[in-house]
Amino acid sequence: MYFIKDISVSLTSPSTNVIYGSDANLTATITSEVAVSSITWQKVQSDGSPIDLVINDVDYTQIPKDVGPGPFNLTIKSVKFGDGGTYQVKVRNDASKDNTSNQVSVTVTGGKSIHFFLI
Repeated sequence: MYFIKDISVSLTSPSTNVIYGSDANLTATITSEVAVSSITWQKVQSDGSPIDLVINDVDYTQIPKDVGPGPFNLTIKSVKFGDGGTYQVKVRNDASKDNTSNQVSVTVTGGKSIHFFLI
């Protein structure tokens, strides 16, 4: 008998506001009947195509670092205005089933004011 070993994933908040220079945190909840084999965090470009984030412990960190039981947390370190946008996470399990989460909007606020003086 054959059973489909599906996987599901969701991000906990549809949007988040973060102050320029602080850290932004996204949390993914994953449900799978078999082990999770990969987690790929993505930023969605304006044309709708996703680009994979490089979890390098400088710009982005993931806890836990290894694939295993979740939830999984992505931290965007010291956000800049360019970090604002839409994020999602793609997961795969050992049964080769893929799924992509809902999207989360990250809005960066505050930051340093820039004043221009005309002489």
